[in-house]
Amino acid sequence: MTRSPRTHALIDPRRRHDRQRVTGVALLMLLSACGQGGEAATGPGMMALPVTVIVMQPQRVPIVVEAVGQAEGSKEVEVRARVSGILTQQLYKE
Repeated sequence: MTRSPRTHALIDPRRRHDRQRVTGVALLMLLSACGQGGEAATGPGMMALPVTVIVMQPQRVPIVVEAVGQAEGSKEVEVRARVSGILTQQLYKE
């Protein structure tokens, strides 16, 4: 059974050790940065900024949905006049 060059490169121990070294260095940098949060955030000479606080209270809020849309009928019809002329009065109620 022959291995392709690409598969052989993935198993190469030198690359595996390089990857482990890079992962180890990144982990050390991450852990060293974690311990410095307290003094850096509120160092000597820094004053706390004033903030406003609101106490949350449950309340009813109306649900409103607004949307833009188009309506289309299931059938299209064309309305045509049977006689010519202008309508002057409407003598019936719908």
